[in-house]
Amino acid sequence: MGASILVDDANLQNIVYSGLGWTHEAKQGSTLNGTLTILNTKSQNTTLSPLSFFMDFYGTDFNIYGPGNKGISLNYSLDSSLTLQSGIINSDGRTGKNGVNIWNLQGLDSAVFHSIKVIPSGGAFALDYITYPPTQSTTLAGQNLIVDDTDQSIHYSGTWNKTTAEFPVGVPYLGTMSGSSKQGSNATFTFTGSSVSVYGLLNQQAGKLSTFFSVDGGATTAYTPFNGTQNTNVSSWALSQQFYHQDLQPGSHTLAIQLEEVTGNQMLWIDSVVYTGSVNTQTTQANNAKSGSVHLSPGIIAAISVLGFLGLLGCFTQRKRVSHLVTTYRTVHVPVVVRETYLV
Repeated sequence: MGASILVDDANLQNIVYSGLGWTHEAKQGSTLNGTLTILNTKSQNTTLSPLSFFMDFYGTDFNIYGPGNKGISLNYSLDSSLTLQSGIINSDGRTGKNGVNIWNLQGLDSAVFHSIKVIPSGGAFALDYITYPPTQSTTLAGQNLIVDDTDQSIHYSGTWNKTTAEFPVGVPYLGTMSGSSKQGSNATFTFTGSSVSVYGLLNQQAGKLSTFFSVDGGATTAYTPFNGTQNTNVSSWALSQQFYHQDLQPGSHTLAIQLEEVTGNQMLWIDSVVYTGSVNTQTTQANNAKSGSVHLSPGIIAAISVLGFLGLLGCFTQRKRVSHLVTTYRTVHVPVVVRETYLV
């Protein structure tokens, strides 16, 4: 799975909005960082400078997340193409839910610097964030990368419940979440970057909930969303809540999460970890996409070895043919080099 580049809707350095019909909303519940960028397509004039947004990126997929509003549709063009294509919306049955992967484009060339133009054409289109997997050409320094709670790079200890879920208010990132109600349960995540954040879900259950966060064994930060005095509403969920954030010096770091106190029906629910890349940041996808990498099977390696042996035998035979003409000669050892490169 690995990390994906995360671009929030409010990131105006990476997303360029065209037209005056866009509204940028803050303090939106169960959205990433509490923001949404909205376009009511009733005012969309597709025949004269349609309202749209642009983005450039290296990546093989392109994913748009937002509320699954009824009736939304969009067109798009890729890599400066003059032909508009219709995007198939994925939000069926998720009307009113936040965090829905409402549209995605797959199978893009990893070596091409893509330019995409998205033109919402129907319904109340709302953008929460965009993700795409990085390639070897993607610049990671200064980029936010999101890691799902189920990713193998997050190491859990203690008692954890990993599950898929949807709620009336929305969908966790990739539909998954990891929870614990056992005091002392912990998790660690090692990364190379200049900041780190933890996002999770809150449920208005009875009881107390307190979690400790730290980086590299440094000062501990306590997050206590419930102290036991809150009103109880078991059906009330809040998604995409930032539990922790820490700016850091660029380099290798280890994040530690520990469930310090939990009572009643409370649970700690982790959804994702987001970190900012630095110069030496690497990801699984980028490593897997290294151009020119070839995995040689044992059969191919054996064939290369046989060819090398035959080459040596040929040299030896030829040398025997001329040995009667030359009194003194130098033995030449021809090395056989087998170069193995792997996709990992």
